[in-house]
Amino acid sequence: MSIDFAISEPIESQKLTEREEQVLTLTAHGYTSEQIAWMLDISQRTVTTHRSNLMRKTHSNNVAGLVRFAFKLDLIS
Repeated sequence: MSIDFAISEPIESQKLTEREEQVLTLTAHGYTSEQIAWMLDISQRTVTTHRSNLMRKTHSNNVAGLVRFAFKLDLIS
């Protein structure tokens, strides 16, 4: 059985928004949805929506996939 660990690029027409990058960076740094919502002055539901959009755009299945993607974009080190 082969497991592909390649990290997909977002589809060209679906580049990340500035807010999505902020949520991605904070998520990768380990902040909770509640903390991110407070930091960005948005609702937790909005944070959840941004994470869902990020997962769709990056073809990630979970937060670990988002963290790998953040590393690839050099949003975290």
